[in-house]
Amino acid sequence: MPSVFRRMLDDARISTKLFAAFGIILVLLATVAMTGVLQTRNAAQAGQNLDDREVRSLQKLSALQTSIAQT
Repeated sequence: MPSVFRRMLDDARISTKLFAAFGIILVLLATVAMTGVLQTRNAAQAGQNLDDREVRSLQKLSALQTSIAQT
């Protein structure tokens, strides 16, 4: 009988270790995924900032052309 209980305990230890390893892998995958999401968001914001700068530059150029045309 003690060997049956010992086997059950060993199985429980193994399954606990597997469960812990699986949990760690899931946490690492979630971290990598969130890092990718944040990098994509930052890149999109940087692209939007560039677009805003381009719009401002074009507005300044348009105003300059208008003032030159009026003179």
